Amino acid sequence: MEITLDEASDRYGLLQEDPYEKETVFLSVEVRPRDGERVVQLVLVNGQREPERGADPFWIFQPKLTVTAHTGDRPDVFVPVDDPAAGGQVGDDAEDLHLDLLYRHHLRFAVAQNVSVDARAVPRSRRADLLQTTWLPVSDVPSTVAGAAGSAVLAMDTLATADAAGLRAGLAPLPTAMRTGWTSRRLRSPGSRRTCSRARPPRWRPGGRPRSGSARASRC
Repeated sequence: MEITLDEASDRYGLLQEDPYEKETVFLSVEVRPRDGERVVQLVLVNGQREPERGADPFWIFQPKLTVTAHTGDRPDVFVPVDDPAAGGQVGDDAEDLHLDLLYRHHLRFAVAQNVSVDARAVPRSRRADLLQTTWLPVSDVPSTVAGAAGSAVLAMDTLATADAAGLRAGLAPLPTAMRTGWTSRRLRSPGSRRTCSRARPPRWRPGGRPRSGSARASRC
């Protein structure tokens, strides 16, 4: 289905029926201008009347919305909201700022109610060219491998079987190694602290309004 964004709001029937005249399944589209861009809200509505018996055919089971843009040479039209790199808002909480910095490359381009949204990011770009709802989001989380800390013992299996003297000998060098590491890091990048704002990432009965729309997201 191709939808133009010229109108502020409209309904598009999905069952070859006019959603303004019949109780049917339709896609409600609302467009709001914001800082020279457009915030688009898509709402999949099951407006069918549920009968007293045999209601299953009138239900919608795990539907999926896929959104792309027909813009010729520039299909990557989806951008996150409140991106600090583009002048977006930045929070004040120290812990949030730390997490925002760690996940500054994990961008959120849309958010949905009762469902998740995946985005196909464009390589070497802070944009996406496809958005798709999903009922089972998947994310690859890289493993963290602890580095060396001087002569400190970091192996949990070794520490678990050590006696009091072994624990003291194994862990005593750790504070000194941590202080040395932080001092070295400050010397390598003085005054280079950066902050950014973090994104805030069944069956539907007839008459329900599961939503897929724009939401706050950020990156830097």
